[in-house]
Amino acid sequence: MAGLVRNAVVVLPRAYQVHGQVMQALRVMNGAWLVLAKLLVEVRSERLYQDLGYDSFDEYLATPELGLDGRTVRRWLAAYEATVHLVNGAVIDEERLLAIGSTKLEAVRPLLDAGADPEEVLSRAEALSVRDLKLSMRELRGEVIDELREELAEALFRFGSRVRRGDALGPLLAELEDWASRRKEQVS
Repeated sequence: MAGLVRNAVVVLPRAYQVHGQVMQALRVMNGAWLVLAKLLVEVRSERLYQDLGYDSFDEYLATPELGLDGRTVRRWLAAYEATVHLVNGAVIDEERLLAIGSTKLEAVRPLLDAGADPEEVLSRAEALSVRDLKLSMRELRGEVIDELREELAEALFRFGSRVRRGDALGPLLAELEDWASRRKEQVS
């Protein structure tokens, strides 16, 4: 770091000072996002909005005091629930989620939902920038697709060996193969 020395004290250029403040504000914002998501999950799951006189969760979110967009809140809650709650049987530490941040959690959620190894996904989220994480997720998504394809091929082979072409289940096999192709495109 190129700083100026004044009376044996290193004075950092303004850019480093402001960057430090940005990083601190980001930590505060990530913490607030996590707390807000946790509270909104409680409001929704316990229907606390009804006790406040609202007919729906979306109506509660749209109040002038909150002014939250339902679609945005649902993305936050989905990212929160996919990570804080049970992910493949493992409870994820909230402090770890704070360090990762909502943007990265939102980026990795589809893979967690698809059954990717949570430890591997979250480790990548901790180590990489958002841009690099998205590239890494594409790579990992390909591995998940390959695993799903192998499982489906094995199941079709086992099931298909019991089905003759003229059987009524023949079209079902074709439909399953079509589904596998569509699923691959969705995940890609």
